[in-house]
Amino acid sequence: MTTTLPATCRSTTDQNKDGDLSVDDDCADTSRSKRKKTNGECAEEGLRALADGIKSVGDAMKEKASAGADILPSREVVASLTHQDEALKQQTAAINKLIRTLR
Repeated sequence: MTTTLPATCRSTTDQNKDGDLSVDDDCADTSRSKRKKTNGECAEEGLRALADGIKSVGDAMKEKASAGADILPSREVVASLTHQDEALKQQTAAINKLIRTLR
């Protein structure tokens, strides 16, 4: 699997039989050429990406809610947005707790 990085860098990631990832960075401005990622690092990256996604969804919900602010929302809509906002907060807190545990 090859991913494109900024400044015309290329990175190749391979997984060995132990489940560790080996990352080969082809970038002039980095001093490391090869290192292994632990499962914890991979999980942390995944959780951070998930947390970023949840934040994006929350921001989109707020933007959508504020875009319709000129229309008086019904109680059901307000209650639904409140529940969704609370659910996002709980998910984000759980993800952050898991990230701290993995460190």
